[in-house]
Amino acid sequence: MVEAQGPAPRPGTSRGADHRRDRAHRPAHASRQSDMNAPAPAAAIVSPTAAPTLQFIPLDRLKPSRTHIQALRRQRFDKAALAELAESIKKVGILQPLVGRPAYRSPCINHMPDDPTHEIVAGERRYLAAKLAGLATVPVNVAELTDEQVLEIQLIENLQREGLHALEEAEGYEELMELKSINADAVAAMVGKSRSYVYARTKLLALCPEARKAFYAGALDASKALLIARIGHHDTQRQALKDLTGDRFDGPMSYKAALQHIHRHYMLELAKAPFPTGDAVLVAKAGTCAACPKRTGNQRELFADVKSADVCTDPQCFADKKAAHQARLRAEAEAKGVTVIAGAAAKKIKPHDYSSDLKGYVRLDRTQWIGGKAQTVKQLLGKAMPEPALLEDPHTGDLMPVVSEADLQKALKAKGVRPESRGSVDNYHARQKATEKKNRLETVVRLRTLAALRERNRSRDFTLEDTRMIAEAFFNQLCFDSQKRLVDAWMAEAGEEKPKGHEYVGRFGKRCATMDGQTLGLLMFDAALIGDCHVASYGGGDGKDLQAAAERLGVDAAAIRKQVKQDFAAKAKR
Repeated sequence: MVEAQGPAPRPGTSRGADHRRDRAHRPAHASRQSDMNAPAPAAAIVSPTAAPTLQFIPLDRLKPSRTHIQALRRQRFDKAALAELAESIKKVGILQPLVGRPAYRSPCINHMPDDPTHEIVAGERRYLAAKLAGLATVPVNVAELTDEQVLEIQLIENLQREGLHALEEAEGYEELMELKSINADAVAAMVGKSRSYVYARTKLLALCPEARKAFYAGALDASKALLIARIGHHDTQRQALKDLTGDRFDGPMSYKAALQHIHRHYMLELAKAPFPTGDAVLVAKAGTCAACPKRTGNQRELFADVKSADVCTDPQCFADKKAAHQARLRAEAEAKGVTVIAGAAAKKIKPHDYSSDLKGYVRLDRTQWIGGKAQTVKQLLGKAMPEPALLEDPHTGDLMPVVSEADLQKALKAKGVRPESRGSVDNYHARQKATEKKNRLETVVRLRTLAALRERNRSRDFTLEDTRMIAEAFFNQLCFDSQKRLVDAWMAEAGEEKPKGHEYVGRFGKRCATMDGQTLGLLMFDAALIGDCHVASYGGGDGKDLQAAAERLGVDAAAIRKQVKQDFAAKAKR
């Protein structure tokens, strides 16, 4: 007997196929949700061709769905959880019917009387548990459903599953978009999520394989995974992954620290780009920066934490454009007969990356003490400037216009600038070095002073003045958003009217000078936890420190959550 087949797996785009291959090799993790009382999946979304009818169907007349979605879910069925569900069914039965449709029967096949008559669309765990429980029949809501409707129901059911990993959720959203040819906005409306939430989840699909593996293994949470996913190149993502998950003496990197690290090391201001950002052919496959999807302004849902709209999130593309621009400048210079100093010759002129000093040459765009004031050579000489050369920085690849000190001396002499009034480049450099030496000395003095204070503090009690200094410094080190949130809360509690503008936020720290010890303690306690109070759809802190403090001090956070939900529900009714 040849068994009739259910709907074949839907052919997807190559991208979707890649994701499905990734899903097939993901680490298994089971959901222990008892789905007996689960809501009928997608009831309000999928409309069958005819009204469903409730039927009690023998288990041997049902067959599992053959779709790729169910095949993947079947890999994650947990035997222990299935046994628990079977025990529950023995006691109370199946409370939520399965969803099924008439099994396809090919006219080319001679079907046997005892062949399965219905295909399980949703509820296969209940079906398997019912077998273990020894049931003969199960309740099934039977409807005429197309293959597309079956896939849609299964996708929605999977998205409603308890314990669903964020990457699986993202894959479900993408499959819905492919299946129904809709965008993220429509998916958000369909599943009852915000637009930014769906955008953030689907962005996780941009993670490199190594980051996906770390995410499934628990080395990354969803917030930090999103920070990495927003980086536009997989090689750069791998480096960021090492940064965020590498061994640290102070434990795993917090979300706030990870956010600051990514901003500092993997986001580049386009206003400072060393290439024309509007050039569409500089790197043809990239196009202009203004139209690039990796520019923060073009994906505000994902980059709400970045103030500027003109920030590049793909350092590799940024570097490619920089290299292309430098190559173009070099070619143009050589075509005009301009000398380009590169390689070993450039290394002799600029031997160190940490210093901007050049041996025997002067940058045209660098401010010098020259002609009795601080100015560039170009500003002083104007049209009398000797023909410059281009020096290729041996450390960064940047091209900089330079003139030799010998040619500069001649040009200055011709212009009537005497070495005495010029102060000489050598003297200017000497003053710079003297200042740097003075700064290094001052740094050592201050560090040793701090060490002496630390030693003194070991044998004394901290005073109110110490606490005030610490509290003000702690407050001033908070980011502005955290400062404002904290200050607004304190002023509201005190019944103070909030002034216009934002200056009042910065001034609040000065109040530490008049606070007593108890109030200072309250302020520092709030400041330590205020970051956990910011929750955003694109990511945020996990709130673990806040929860731990609540448990330690006996605050019933669950009761607070319940009351807030009631307040929101009451407000929604008004």
